[in-house]
Amino acid sequence: MLWGGGKNEKIGLALGGGFVRGAAHVGAIKVLEEYGIRPQMIAGTSAGSMVGASMLLAGVCQNWKN
Repeated sequence: MLWGGGKNEKIGLALGGGFVRGAAHVGAIKVLEEYGIRPQMIAGTSAGSMVGASMLLAGVCQNWKN
């Protein structure tokens, strides 16, 4: 585990703005999914919010839903 793994610990994902960063977020989200890291919160600005919402709606992050 990458962090303490306590039952009360939560992880959030912050996605930044800008076209290049937005494109990089796609790869980062796929890697998180591959390693079974599931954030409880996702926040984004500009391109980051578009990527996060699009991937969630497309089902890429389907295992993140409770």
